[in-house]
Amino acid sequence: MNNQFDLVGVLQEILNNMLQATTEFVPRIVTALVILLIGFIISKIVQKTLSTVLSRIKFDSLLEKGGITESLSRIGMRDPMSVFIPKILYFLLIVFFVRTASDVLLLHEVSNMIGAFFAFLPSVIASIMIVLLGTMLGQFAGRAITAAAAGSGIEYAAVLGRLISAMIVLIVGILAITQLKIDMAIVHSVVLILFGGLALAFALAFGLGAREITRAIVAGLYVRRTFAIGEEIQIGGERGVLKSVTPIMTLIERDGRTVAVPNSAFVQRALPK
Repeated sequence: MNNQFDLVGVLQEILNNMLQATTEFVPRIVTALVILLIGFIISKIVQKTLSTVLSRIKFDSLLEKGGITESLSRIGMRDPMSVFIPKILYFLLIVFFVRTASDVLLLHEVSNMIGAFFAFLPSVIASIMIVLLGTMLGQFAGRAITAAAAGSGIEYAAVLGRLISAMIVLIVGILAITQLKIDMAIVHSVVLILFGGLALAFALAFGLGAREITRAIVAGLYVRRTFAIGEEIQIGGERGVLKSVTPIMTLIERDGRTVAVPNSAFVQRALPK
């Protein structure tokens, strides 16, 4: 009988503990649900309001005039910023209210993870800003170099501009990675491998077949500086009017026909009239 009474007492104690725990936890669940509901409503209102404000001030047009839209499209961002920014803010607000609800439910691990995310967020924002501004700077520098090189008569002005732009973007990318506190030893290794591969490719191209092309390009620069378009010249038995100079060939018009002469031939033989 004593054993039976002891068993009943144990069961009653267990039920009482469960009831007490339920009584304490149910209000927490209700409070957490209310917080999430309020957070959802506030987040939606903020998203809608910000989207309306950005549309009225023509935020996308301002970004397009500043070249930022083109920079964003280069890194794969197609949505208008007047839509993208409110979405990001909505997401961050939802995450914030989820953390608050987690604290109410005593889910400390979830709360700590979200707290770590918000602590890391400024570094992410700084990296994104560096990439955007760096991309804009790279495009501006590339266009400036292209215009200056084209004005100097360099045939590969566009390629030179893109090369300068790519180098600036690469440097900016490294700076952005440092903001994320990623181990720079890996980044340095990747950059060294990249530049080493480019140097090797250039050396092989030059050594295995680019010498004649390089000589023609250098000779073309000499022709441009020595002769003027429309000037009558003679080279290798061909006499005519200089029409244009390409990277490897010079075009001469003679008797109504165009004759192509290798640039390298001018270095030793061409004489103006």
